[in-house]
Amino acid sequence: MSYTRAILIVWTLCIPIAARCQTSGASNTTITLPSIALIDVEPKGNITMSFLPPTDAGNPISPPQADMSKWLNYTSAVASGGNSRSISASINQAVPGVDLMILTETATSGGGNLGVPVGQVLLGTTPVVIVSGIRGAYTGNGKNNGHRLRFNLSTNNYSDLGNISNTNIIISFTIIE
Repeated sequence: MSYTRAILIVWTLCIPIAARCQTSGASNTTITLPSIALIDVEPKGNITMSFLPPTDAGNPISPPQADMSKWLNYTSAVASGGNSRSISASINQAVPGVDLMILTETATSGGGNLGVPVGQVLLGTTPVVIVSGIRGAYTGNGKNNGHRLRFNLSTNNYSDLGNISNTNIIISFTIIE
């Protein structure tokens, strides 16, 4: 009985030694991350902005009061040594007598090197940067994710207002390196 017990003890002590005597190997692995630049504005759908008429004669028209917010979502992966990205906005046509402003807020979600909003800018037919410094980042998808965009409409010259009725403006957002 003690002979069997001695063999069992020796055998138990040798198993960890045998396990440590294994050799190891290596394999080269290549990881590829493509350059990614995706942008989206949520929720889908048009924004309708209507000036409000004054309640008393002699008062000016009032800008729209409704919340006309959208959310700017993006995903970005910049190549090693690549430049940071920016997002610009522009409109397809100016409306005489009217200014369209956009206020871009700090991102509320996501991760990575999210961009920095520039604040409120006047939109025109020439693109203006609204977010800069984007590197490897994502904002999350959909409403209440990313940068909130607030649109404001104001008059800049009453004599230019004329007969403006249902003017459609396209706002274009572009992510650039």
